[in-house]
Formats: sequence, C-alpha cells, structure tokens
Amino acid sequence: MEILKAYRFRLEPDEVQERFCRQTAGSCRFLKNLCLEQRSMAWSFGRHSVGFAAQCSDTADLKEMLPWLSEAPSQVLQQALKDLDQAFKRFFAGIADYPTFQKKGERDSFRFPQGFEVDEAKHRLKFPKMGWVRYRQGRGKSARKLQGEVRSITVSRDGDHWFASILCKQEA
Repeated sequence: MEILKAYRFRLEPDEVQERFCRQTAGSCRFLKNLCLEQRSMAWSFGRHSVGFAAQCSDTADLKEMLPWLSEAPSQVLQQALKDLDQAFKRFFAGIADYPTFQKKGERDSFRFPQGFEVDEAKHRLKFPKMGWVRYRQGRGKSARKLQGEVRSITVSRDGDHWFASILCKQEA
C-alpha cells in the first residue's frame, strides 16, 4: 500500500529569491481571483460554466497582455487554476462553501508538480526560474530525511518565513 507523506522545511532564500516567491504567490493569487470572477460572471450573466481547460488556455493570452505574469513558472499558474477547479468541485459536491477571493498576504503559496531538484546532501532545492534555495533540515533527532519518491513541492509563507512542503509517495 502506498501513502503520501509531506516533509516541511524552512527555506533560506536570498533577497532576489524572496522577491521571486512574493511575486509568484501574487501572480497565482491574481490569476485565481480573476478566474473566480470570470466563472462567477459567466454563470450569473449567461448561465454557463467555464472550466479548467478553457481558463488554462486563456492564460497564454493573458500573459501577452500582462507581461509580469510571464515571470511566474507556467506550471505554478496551472496548479493555481487546478486548485480553483477543485474548490468548485468541492462546492458542487456539497463538501465546501463557494470559493472566495484570496487577499494579499493571506495563505501565500504556490506548488511545483515537476521541474524541481532535491539535493539532500547539500540541503538545497532547485526550482524553475528561481535556482537553488537552501533549506534547514534540523539537527539531531529533529533532522529528517526524505523517504520515497518526491511528487511535488509547495512553497508557502508563514509569518516572515518561507517553507517548502515536499510531498513524497512511499510504501506503508
């Protein structure tokens, strides 16, 4: 039996990497809020729904209109749209409330499903468009080693610090 287990480490980004994290989280928030508004307006005015695939294909046109949106990795923006699509599926299944707009600085995060590298020996992670970022592994009993196959990495902000949650698939 396979299980998914997450390992959380505190990142130690330099100033440029921290600015990249803030901008990428902001780009994801902007895109998610824009697509939430698009879905809401499409339903209220025309009683038709807009799906993930349509919004994902519109992202290329949006990047041409807003060049700063191209600075964020494409896969990260697609993951933000997948999260919004999942929120709508949970709403229509009666599991959750209607999705809400995300405010600046609230739950800042973004996810890399691929394209990253993990170097446990040197305690660092490599992300697309960001490069190598060091992380704290802990000492003694609190030191953790990754076990299993790395599936995705979510970068999130908690207070003044950035953290990486590394999702691994392993045998139970």
